[in-house]
Amino acid sequence: MPADKIELADLRREIDAIDDALHDLLMRRVTLTGRVAASKPADGVALRPAREAAILRRLIGRHSGPFPKAVVARIWREIISANTSLQGSFAIAVLASRAEDADVDDALVGVAREHYGTLTPIQSYETATSVLRAVADGRATAALLPLPSIGEAEPWWRLIAHRSSAGSPPVPRIVARLPFAPGLAPLREGLVVSLAPNQATGQDRSYLVIETSGELSRSTLKRRLATAGLEAVDMQSWNGQQLVEVEGFVEPDGAAIDAVAGTEGIAQVLVIGSYAVPFAPAALAGEKA
Repeated sequence: MPADKIELADLRREIDAIDDALHDLLMRRVTLTGRVAASKPADGVALRPAREAAILRRLIGRHSGPFPKAVVARIWREIISANTSLQGSFAIAVLASRAEDADVDDALVGVAREHYGTLTPIQSYETATSVLRAVADGRATAALLPLPSIGEAEPWWRLIAHRSSAGSPPVPRIVARLPFAPGLAPLREGLVVSLAPNQATGQDRSYLVIETSGELSRSTLKRRLATAGLEAVDMQSWNGQQLVEVEGFVEPDGAAIDAVAGTEGIAQVLVIGSYAVPFAPAALAGEKA
């Protein structure tokens, strides 16, 4: 046999050995994930958005070579979602219904599919109320809704802008922003709402809903937030309520919230969730061979 064919056969055998090793490690990972799941409450939500973000940031940070970072992220998203599904019921609800926005709706479903995996059930609903109800009653683990935009007649974030009362079901909160690891500039972005616990990742943003009086200007509100250590990056108004996106992870009952809530012209400040800041497409650009 010619030397070049012998070398090719040896290389293929080495690749096969690597594939076997990867497969062995994957099966081992599933076993360890099962042990982690067994330590969690049986009636809890398996989804852990902060942990998932930390895994991808660590892997992308250590990656080198020509293999695309975006593909690394895609592979691990499939692994993470498959492992999550093994821990219990796992389905995603998406607001995607209006015929006049069919292309936009399809894009949002595509974002959910890319992030949560090929085999994860994706449920489409016609209204934000239906989407959030699916999360609240357990039919969906999480819901993907479009980013809030100025001028909406009935913004969906108002539906979660309240606290749980004694004896009532918990209120879903914002836990992620998608796409988290886009290979290309995203056609559509959305926020994930879930009953899953959320934690700081070191690079986060939070959403606040602030009820204000008509006399309080946006510039004054922004200054008060800054005084409390909160940097506003976006602000939207709706009938006396301000949806404010701020830098950092904000604790619902933290000192910063108390500092803002105790000022004139502000009736209430409510944290409705936070998210790990996604990768910019440029950050996932692979090295050239």
